[in-house]
Amino acid sequence: MAIEDMYNGDDLFQIRITFNPKDLKKSWVKNLSQAFTAEALRWAERRTGQTVGGPPTTVRVRREKSLPNGLCVYIEDGVDLVVYVFDEDLISEAGAHALQRMLTSRALTWSHRSEPGASRGLR
Repeated sequence: MAIEDMYNGDDLFQIRITFNPKDLKKSWVKNLSQAFTAEALRWAERRTGQTVGGPPTTVRVRREKSLPNGLCVYIEDGVDLVVYVFDEDLISEAGAHALQRMLTSRALTWSHRSEPGASRGLR
């Protein structure tokens, strides 16, 4: 898995995540891209020297059988914890572990734009 931040000057305009083809079901790539784009809008990069209000958010990635209503990802967004629940047919166990490591490292330099507390499903 690789991640690339794309900037236009100082403004981040795209985050590109590249999965190992064995770890992600190809037919879900567009759906997952839309889901992560929606989620990324809830976060902001911490600028150098910015005061951090508390410890970084803990991130967990889980896989479950058959998420309801055709969801590809269900996000439980709490104050200190964000849990991404994937349909197990969408992502491999290795892919889920890699994604959790990547998101955990990102949580060190990113923070919520708005108050967390919403849970939502993304198709």
